[in-house]
Amino acid sequence: MQNAAILLTNYLRPNSILKQLNTFIAVCDRFDVYIIDNAPRESNLRSQIRIEDWYYYIENGANLGAGYRFLLSNGLPHHFFIAIDDDIFLTIDQLMLLYGALLADPRRVHGIWGQTIDLTAEVARLRSGGIRKYSAHVHVIQRVYAYTPSISFRSVCIAREVGFDAWQDIGPTDDILLSAASFEAPMCHPLDELSVCETSDTVGIAQWKADGFIARRDRLVGKLLELGCFGWRD
Repeated sequence: MQNAAILLTNYLRPNSILKQLNTFIAVCDRFDVYIIDNAPRESNLRSQIRIEDWYYYIENGANLGAGYRFLLSNGLPHHFFIAIDDDIFLTIDQLMLLYGALLADPRRVHGIWGQTIDLTAEVARLRSGGIRKYSAHVHVIQRVYAYTPSISFRSVCIAREVGFDAWQDIGPTDDILLSAASFEAPMCHPLDELSVCETSDTVGIAQWKADGFIARRDRLVGKLLELGCFGWRD
């Protein structure tokens, strides 16, 4: 069992998962790799690709949400995690950049795409996200997440504190909760470029295109601000 793990979540992008696996097999001696398959059983990965034994395959048979990976990581025997959305294709160098940053500063969530919050606004608090050309603190890390189990466990606790009865009720806000659980301000690291899937903005596949996505996230940010979250001093 490796000290660190890569978590990949499939919903409706089997070709993207294959591309990710073809990259990360090169580091399977350093990271345990998990596939969390949230696709319906009739169209999940097992029905479309040959499952191999160098990674762990978790077949849910239903969409438990992207945030299931953070709940799962609380019970896995690793000290460090890098979770990657299924529409992002990191290079090995980009992966190792994030892993090195996490090792050096494990009290933060690290990533390569982030959003800031307008702390003075009453609505539409989350500003548009993106990659950075220089290292910067952000409020919310998105799309790729490097974190420790203590942060993911804390995110579950914050979810209960903010009023969710169970983690599966959080909807499209897992990235916000994980970021709010960071012990220090999340850090967004610079990349020259980022390769994304051609369906990353396709309606019906891309969850951020769903109705109510932005409003639901904004409401949660307001509740978290009332609890005093995002109050880091650095």
